[in-house]
Amino acid sequence: MGTLTYFGLLLPWGLLVVLGQIALGGAALLRRWRFVLAVVLPMTAYLGLGDAVALQQGIWQIHSDRIVGIYVGNVPVEEITFFLLTNLMVVQGIVLFNSPQVRARLARRLLRSSLP
Repeated sequence: MGTLTYFGLLLPWGLLVVLGQIALGGAALLRRWRFVLAVVLPMTAYLGLGDAVALQQGIWQIHSDRIVGIYVGNVPVEEITFFLLTNLMVVQGIVLFNSPQVRARLARRLLRSSLP
């Protein structure tokens, strides 16, 4: 996969979950979009900053032959994307879990699937 290795593994992994969450409770997520962004964006920046320090100090490395070569500071865009997707999965999961409409929809689906 070469320079697309990181993205080639990252995007199917993260987007499957994020898109599944949207399919499950898109309306609930839309109602809480400000909350989602207010949590996801600063946490993504925080993790990116921590990654920048670790990369700069040589605590870890990202192999240049596995990334596309676009950076935010010294952090590969794949790392920022990883943090963004991970934060989205967590925050959207919390929003969906706390949505009575989504919980009711899940309960109905589970009940239908368990009937003979």
